[in-house]
Amino acid sequence: MGENMGAVHHSEGLEYAHLKPDADPNRLANLWGLLPEGHAIANKEAAAFRAALRENPDAG
Repeated sequence: MGENMGAVHHSEGLEYAHLKPDADPNRLANLWGLLPEGHAIANKEAAAFRAALRENPDAG
């Protein structure tokens, strides 16, 4: 998508694709088209989630 059009966000991040080897991480149900502002928020929250898992790996 173009810069002004937004971006595609994966609900389940690509870094976790190995946990579901039979599921295509690029399947439509896992993709969201977001405006840049929304994509920035989603990426920030995903980063916070990953950081929390690193601090407490048993929480996931």
